[in-house]
Amino acid sequence: TYCSSTPLAAWTANNVAPAIRRATALAFYTMMANTGAIFSTWLYGALSSAPRYRTATATLVAFQVGVLACAVCVRIYLARENRRKVRERLQAGSMGAYKGHAGEMSNENIWFEYVM
Repeated sequence: TYCSSTPLAAWTANNVAPAIRRATALAFYTMMANTGAIFSTWLYGALSSAPRYRTATATLVAFQVGVLACAVCVRIYLARENRRKVRERLQAGSMGAYKGHAGEMSNENIWFEYVM
């Protein structure tokens, strides 16, 4: 679990722009990861009986299935968004290169592509 935290934080940072949203997304990600750690401590300590921990195991398996379903949904959503942005770029074909402001672009910009 702990080895996946850093790559997921990097993926989160690469898919959110501008900087204020990126900071908020990383803070939310850290909050959710720490909440999960606290919940699992309670789950294995007080809410499930030793030595089999059936309630804890069933709960964590259910959460893993939920995480997998969310990951598939996010993958589908980001692929659709990238395809939509490609279509919009093709429709705006005469614009040429990105003609936005000098600062960092938002993830709603048609030139921003999500990393899969």
